[in-house]
This record gives sequence, structure tokens and C-alpha cells, in this order.
Amino acid sequence: MSRYLTYKTRNNENRLTKKIDGNRYEFMVYLQISKGLADGTISVKDSNNYRALEDELIEIEYWTKHKDEILSQLNMPLLSMKVTDLLSQLESSLEEKYRRVNENIKQGKNSDIKIKYNKKGEIIKWTLPYTKVNDDINNPFYEQLPITSIGDVLQFTADTTDFMKSFTHLQPIYAKTTPDPEVTNACIVANATGTEIKKMKAICDVNGQDMDNVNKNFIRRQTLCAASALSPDKIKIKELEKRIRRIELEKDILKKATALLMSDSLDYLK
Repeated sequence: MSRYLTYKTRNNENRLTKKIDGNRYEFMVYLQISKGLADGTISVKDSNNYRALEDELIEIEYWTKHKDEILSQLNMPLLSMKVTDLLSQLESSLEEKYRRVNENIKQGKNSDIKIKYNKKGEIIKWTLPYTKVNDDINNPFYEQLPITSIGDVLQFTADTTDFMKSFTHLQPIYAKTTPDPEVTNACIVANATGTEIKKMKAICDVNGQDMDNVNKNFIRRQTLCAASALSPDKIKIKELEKRIRRIELEKDILKKATALLMSDSLDYLK
């Protein structure tokens, strides 16, 4: 790489010397930083996405001084035990379970075990038969349901509950900006199905840069929880609003009918 960063030039003494191209060197530094952030070799302490693991943990000095106090507050005895003692305890427990299972097999207490004996009546082999479980993949009930894509389900839910409004920007200065619903849906599906954003960008027709922007700035635990909590409440509100509109319509019809009857009665009296 060094050959692309340097160039030859003549100095005052007319001798060839190598110099570094500042623009190329700067570009190379940014490129290496980008690669380092992608593979985790470079971290940014004040960042949400590129912080090092050490920044997420308790400082080593504080942990060393207050280790016993922190473990006691957690109220988890296993964490306070030495690793050797814990492994020894688990090993003893496992050995006891092995002994109990083997004893039950020898005595014929386990009816699910199929035992094969030799001519002397000694156990030479035992197996655990498995019965095939019918998973009802082709259940007729499911054949009656129409096939609907995840995208259509998300779109229907968004129209019903307006949960898209819960996805706000990470920085308050950009709080008024709203992401494209299609990009948000793609990010939600990618994270929910365990598909990487890179793969999702390759299989959908959404702009890759927009997906990166939405995934980094709008998709996070707080917004996902807010959207999930909003959905049931929003559905109830929609139902109540529908009932209110129906009641108001019935009242309006009743008022008009009453006014019409009164008008007919007055004409009759005249």
C-alpha cells in the first residue's frame, strides 16, 4: 500500500526523494477507520453502536474494590462461588443422575427404554425409541387462510395503530424527521428474522444507505418497546372512536326523525 501513498520528486539538490501524498494518506486513514469500525477492532467510547465491551462493563478498579458488595447485591449465590467448587458440585450432581438413570434401567423401572439381553440374561444394549410426532403442517385449517406476506401484515398493523410514529430519531435535534415506512419495515423484518442488514439490502429494493441510517438512528430498544406497547392500546382507541361515531350518527338520525315528526304534527293541527 505504501507505493500508492508516496511519490518521487527532486529536492533542491536535484536528488530523487520520496514524499507522502497527504490526500491519499488521509483517504487511507479514513478507509482503515471504516474497516476497523466494521470488524470491531476500533471502538468509539461515546458512541452507541461502536463502543468497546470494556466501556459497557464496570470499571476494573471499581470492580476490584467492590466485587463482594456488588455480588451480594445481586443475590446470586452461584456467582459468589469459586469456579472449581461450582464445577465440582455440578459434576457430583450429574454423576448422581447418571447412576440413578442406569439403576432404573437395570431394574426395568423405565418402561420407555427398550432393553436387549443376551443368553445369560445380561443387558447388552438399550435404546430409547422415538415416535414420530405429527406436526400438522398440512392441517386443513391453515389451508383455509389466505397467504399474506410479513410486509402486508406490518402495513396493516401500521394503518391500524400508527405505530410508525414511535420510531423517533436518536438525537433530539432530528426528532421531527420521520423515516420512510418501507425502509422501517425492512429494518424491522431484518432484525426480527435475524437477517443481517447487508443481506436485506441485497434482497429488497430499498435504498441501502437509507436502511443503514434508519437502523442506526431509529431502530433501538426504546422505540421497539414503545411501538409494541402502542399497538394494543391504539386498537382499543380505534374501536372506541368507531363506537362514538356510530352513536353520534344514531343521535343525529334520531334528532332529524323527531324534527320531522313534530313538523308533521304541527301541519296536521293546522
